[in-house]
Amino acid sequence: MKQTATFLKVLPVLAFAFGPALAGASAQDSDTHPNELVRRVVAHELEAAKSRSGYIYRMRKESSKGTETKLMIESSNWLVGSLTRINDKPLSPQQQKKEEDRLAGLLHDAAALHKEEIQAQKNENRVKRMVRVLPNAFRYEYISSSDSGPDGDRVVRLAFAPNPAFQAPTRELKVLTGMKGTIELDVTATRLMRVEATLFRSVSFGWGILARLRPGGTFLLERGPIGYEQWSTRKLDLHFRGSILLFKSLWIDSTITTDQYQSLPGNLTLLQGLEILKKQAEKAAE
Repeated sequence: MKQTATFLKVLPVLAFAFGPALAGASAQDSDTHPNELVRRVVAHELEAAKSRSGYIYRMRKESSKGTETKLMIESSNWLVGSLTRINDKPLSPQQQKKEEDRLAGLLHDAAALHKEEIQAQKNENRVKRMVRVLPNAFRYEYISSSDSGPDGDRVVRLAFAPNPAFQAPTRELKVLTGMKGTIELDVTATRLMRVEATLFRSVSFGWGILARLRPGGTFLLERGPIGYEQWSTRKLDLHFRGSILLFKSLWIDSTITTDQYQSLPGNLTLLQGLEILKKQAEKAAE
């Protein structure tokens, strides 16, 4: 899949000290420190993200402003979405016509297509930036392991807390310095399955002048298989409270889910993709 945003480079941080072996893990990982397990999974996730087959799927975003449902279609070269429902209701004829005109215009407007791709990829890029720093942002401890993954894969569950040596490379990622929680790794497939975290202390952005997040905020990320050796983010749930410039309230409430994945040829042309998207959007409207 075409990369529409460059990964942010992580600032150098102190290396993690290796501790005792994982008690209770299988022989395969009994000599592997939890932080090294996370590092292996993250490296594999970032490498796998460079290649993606063609898919069409549904994405639903829920926020304080209401809900939006889109059909998303992607190939190895582009990613486009079509709005199908607002507040879980079909589009009006006028809204439908506007959406059709917008999609048709993408065939002849490269700048509009690029803007569409950036917007559609925004949430996935946010996840990638977060995943990239996981090995350095936290210190991990082993909790348990089970054969609860897809097709009976072995899943390792770890607890995590902030690593004092971590220096967040961006304001957005600074929130990680105040979070703790659990992470689940599919060690059979070397994949990240789930991250659940809580903001346990206030976090300031811009030395306390620009914004501050209050304790109690929550973060949930769930990933799963969508096809042969293909995984995707299935749920991203963000709930935070804070203030901007010490006066204006800051509310972050967003739940994004994806489902109904259908495999498509990865070499689709944009015209072919838009035709498929239009037909599927008509079915969804019905």
